[in-house]
Amino acid sequence: MGARITEAISLKKSDLIFNSDGSLTARIKGKGGLVRFVKTTDSETIKMLENQVMDKKEGAPVFQIKNIEHQDKSIRNSKNQVEENIRKAALKAGVDRDGKKYSSHSGRKCYAQAQMDNYCKMTISQLKRQVADKIALDPNLKQKLKNTLKNIRSKIKDEDRSKRQLSHKELCQWLTSADLGHGRIDIVRFYAEYRLM
Repeated sequence: MGARITEAISLKKSDLIFNSDGSLTARIKGKGGLVRFVKTTDSETIKMLENQVMDKKEGAPVFQIKNIEHQDKSIRNSKNQVEENIRKAALKAGVDRDGKKYSSHSGRKCYAQAQMDNYCKMTISQLKRQVADKIALDPNLKQKLKNTLKNIRSKIKDEDRSKRQLSHKELCQWLTSADLGHGRIDIVRFYAEYRLM
């Protein structure tokens, strides 16, 4: 779901919405107090999260990481533990490539590329529907979208810049960025490539 480690370990049962259509929407609290809503239809992810929260109270953490005295670890210590576990799993799986070590951030990049690839298959009208759905879940994204369009229009020299809309590529980039909790297309180049399928 593209969450940073601290976002994932901060999830509470109440942040998970199991939808009637079988999908799941997670309310993820990100950097700077920003909140985003991420929807998934991946049955394995949904089943794992259902099992994690089964019989837990509404405000209980989804993931509990304990120390050797069986006390909850702090967010910082939990993050370090998760990073260490990811490194061990990466070494065991042999996924380091070209001198680059697989990390938790590598997982975010994989998620971003999968999202980008999914968006690249859509038409402009389907992408606009995705944008509208995201804004309906999180009205703060409307301003981020306006800012993105304003930045693009400011670089156009002719008089018709007010008519300029986001291209297919820019919509894919913006949606992927919103999925990662950024809402700006300039950051996506560090995560994913625009590839028409």
